[in-house]
Amino acid sequence: MNISPDSLKQDLTAITRFRFSIVLDMLSSLQAAADLERSLEWTRTVEADLGSEFMNRLQDLYAPFHGGCDFVEIAVNFDGDTLDAFFDHFQSLSDRRLVFYLLGQIYPEEAIPEDISSIALRGMLDSTPNQLDPDLHVQFQLDWADDLPHLRRECLLIWREYADAFYREGVDTLRSCWSESIAENRRILDEKGAMELFHLITGLESLPLKLPRTMPYELVEYVPVTRISRPYSMYYGYGRITILFDCSLNESRIQELNQKRDDTIRLLKALAEESRLKILKLIGVADYKYNGRQLAQRLDLSSSVVSRNLKQLKEAGLISEQSPDRRNIYYALNRRALEGLSSELLSLILEV
Repeated sequence: MNISPDSLKQDLTAITRFRFSIVLDMLSSLQAAADLERSLEWTRTVEADLGSEFMNRLQDLYAPFHGGCDFVEIAVNFDGDTLDAFFDHFQSLSDRRLVFYLLGQIYPEEAIPEDISSIALRGMLDSTPNQLDPDLHVQFQLDWADDLPHLRRECLLIWREYADAFYREGVDTLRSCWSESIAENRRILDEKGAMELFHLITGLESLPLKLPRTMPYELVEYVPVTRISRPYSMYYGYGRITILFDCSLNESRIQELNQKRDDTIRLLKALAEESRLKILKLIGVADYKYNGRQLAQRLDLSSSVVSRNLKQLKEAGLISEQSPDRRNIYYALNRRALEGLSSELLSLILEV
C-alpha cells in the first residue's frame, strides 16, 4: 500500500509497524557515546569500560559521518537479527552501495563513481543534484573515501569491541525494555491513531518530504532503543520511514518534555522585548518592592502596557506576585527560571 504525507490517518495506520533490532540499538548506543554534548554521562561510562584510546578512535571515525548517523543508515534496511550477521552484511556491501549509505542515500547510487576517491566523489557532488533538495549543496568530509578498506576495518574493530563489552550479554533485558515500549505505543496507535503517535514521538505535524519525490511511503516503522542521544532519530527514503526512539520515554514523559519545550519558547518570547526586560531589571533590584503603578511611573509607560507585559512575564514563569494588603500586587523576579535557561535553550536547539 502506498501513502503520501497528506493521506488520511487510517491509511497511515495501515502501514505503521513496530520492530526491535539489536543492531540498531547497538549503533544508536555507540552514536550516543560519540555525542559529547548530548550524552556525556554515557560517554563517560563507555570510556570507563573501554578506555580513552577507544573513545579517541571512535571520535575520529565518527566525526566525518555526522557523528555516526550515517552508519545507522546502513542498518536501517538490514533485516537480520544478530550482530554477527550485520557485520557480515557490512563486509559484503559493494563500495558503491556503502558510499550510497554514507552519503545519506540522497544521491542516486548509479551516480556514484565506480572508482571511488575523495576527488571523484567531490566531482560527483558538485555535478549531481541531491534528491532531498536539488538547490542545496550538501557538504561532506570525504578524506575517508581514499581508503575504504581501512574504513571498513576500523568500523568492524570498534563495533566488535563495543559489542563484546555491552551487547554479547544481557540481550534478554534489552528485549524486555523494547517489548514494554512497543506494547505502550501499540496502545497509543490503537486509541489515538498513527498521526497522533507520530506527533507524540517526533513533535512533527506531518511526515517528511518523500525521497525521492516520486516514491510514496509504504512503511512507517518504530524501533525502540535503549541508548540514544536525543528523544528520537528519523531515517527516511525509498518508501520507508524508520524512527528510532528512546524506549524509556512513555507517553506522560514525552508530554512532559513537550511542555518543557513550550515553556522555554514562551520564556524566550517574553524576554524578547525591551520594555519587559526593563521591568525585570527593576523588579530584580528587590523582591516585592514595585507594584504595577510604580513600574509604570518609573519606566514612563502606560498602565495598560505594563499590565500586559506583567501578564506575559507571569505566564512565562519569570515573575511571582504577592499582595500583602490585598489591594496592591507587588512583584519579584523568579531567578530560578533564568538560571536554568541556558541548559533548556541548549536542549531546545539540539533536540531535533
